[in-house]
Amino acid sequence: MYDDAKQVTFEGAVTEFRFVNPHPFLIVAVAASDTGEQLWQLEMDNRSELSAIGVTPTTFQSGDHVIVTGSMSRTEPRHVYLKRLDRTADGFRYEQVGTRPRITSSEEHVK
Repeated sequence: MYDDAKQVTFEGAVTEFRFVNPHPFLIVAVAASDTGEQLWQLEMDNRSELSAIGVTPTTFQSGDHVIVTGSMSRTEPRHVYLKRLDRTADGFRYEQVGTRPRITSSEEHVK
């Protein structure tokens, strides 16, 4: 469904976090010079694995500024499988490492 050879990186603001089964996803508004703003859908790892590492329905809030990297969908425009997300305000990082997700914070980056 996603093409690992087609990686994208962009930044924007979270508009919605849907903590649903089987895969939660974020909706991110990205500034576009030609249309003003585009909504991108970011699919994440499965909900049970996200819960196990501490992600909750309130982990992402509307307005959070994020920088994301992921694999583009093979068929759907502006759909991405999320590989890495950095929330600039507090140093929060989500990343897919192998087949498992992990989260870290700015304090852990300093160590």
